[in-house]
Amino acid sequence: MAIWNVFIKPTVTDRGGNAVFVREGLSFAALLFAPLALLRFRLWLALLAYALIAGASEAAARLIGMPALLEFAITAGLHLIVALELPALRAWKLRRIGYREAGAVVARDRDAAERRFFARDLDAAAPPQRPTPLQAAPRPAGRPGGGQVGVIGSFMEPRPS
Repeated sequence: MAIWNVFIKPTVTDRGGNAVFVREGLSFAALLFAPLALLRFRLWLALLAYALIAGASEAAARLIGMPALLEFAITAGLHLIVALELPALRAWKLRRIGYREAGAVVARDRDAAERRFFARDLDAAAPPQRPTPLQAAPRPAGRPGGGQVGVIGSFMEPRPS
């Protein structure tokens, strides 16, 4: 099961066309192909930061003669950071362009998350049902006057003998 954050553009009344579902968790595609994942979601500022950091580490590796293993570790670390932070970067971008967070849904995939979110949305829009009135509990028999037996803690009221 995955957690999906739902973002909606508040100015438009058509909720279905403007809902964006962002899956929380590690992005395996970004772990292997970080720049392509950033391009896919049009995260231009994050892509620019990635390119600057990757370029600076490459330049430093050439200037100081860094071992290839260390250069690989830096690149792998950069990919891991992008893979872990991709949902947060997407949420930041959506908030920046005017979307608001409408809630979260737990579901296996995006289709199930959409069905759950919009079903909950329709349930909230339905008129509330009237509650049924509560009936009084019957009085216990065996006591003169049919009165209630008082209880203090777990001890009953003493009976006259």
